[in-house]
Amino acid sequence: VRPLTPTDILESMLARDDAQRSATSLIREHADPGTRLGEAAQRYIDSLYVAAEDLLRQQTITGVDGSTGNPATNMVEALDTAVETLAPGLSDEAAWPTLRAHLLLLGATGENPVEALRAATGDRELETARDRAAVLDWRLDASGLRNAGAGPLPWMPGIPARLAEDPHWGAYLAQRAHLVEQLAEQVHTRAIEQASLPVWAQNGLRPEAATVADVEVWRAAMQVPVDDRRGQ
Repeated sequence: VRPLTPTDILESMLARDDAQRSATSLIREHADPGTRLGEAAQRYIDSLYVAAEDLLRQQTITGVDGSTGNPATNMVEALDTAVETLAPGLSDEAAWPTLRAHLLLLGATGENPVEALRAATGDRELETARDRAAVLDWRLDASGLRNAGAGPLPWMPGIPARLAEDPHWGAYLAQRAHLVEQLAEQVHTRAIEQASLPVWAQNGLRPEAATVADVEVWRAAMQVPVDDRRGQ
């Protein structure tokens, strides 16, 4: 949701205890669809970006910006080289890993990530931004779907066609996406059938069951702690 502050980190440390837990409790926790959904969602996203980078490393181009007369390189190296020319210091900013993953996924759809970055940096001024990489990521696609369309959950990017058809990555990514969909359905169904409201929704109001279920899926996928009441 947002970067952890030092206070958040300290609170999470103080909330832990060294009380022993039974093997049965640990097995039950790790078998819970909510716990599994958070892990599966993160693995899907990570593997999607790794697959995109792997695909683009196999894509040889001429010159760091696609021009002729320069040494051949691949699209990933071209992007990492061009970023300092287009926006010096951008790769040192906090949101650069997010922006880089976005650009690589954009490249997996068939677009040139260097040209996409060039267009975004030249769109409007950037100097007043606290984190230029975050601004550029938003400019490329404000929906958060990384220009890839909706994936296994509405806010997750989908699998670009080139990756879906890739003999190495296609089946693996499809299986990852399917697992996320299955676990999300289990979490949603459980929330619908649950008699009592979850802790975060106990604020005097009673949202519709479908709304509660949708939020429960989002919280599980984003690995929000059960006792985090910010959903209120």
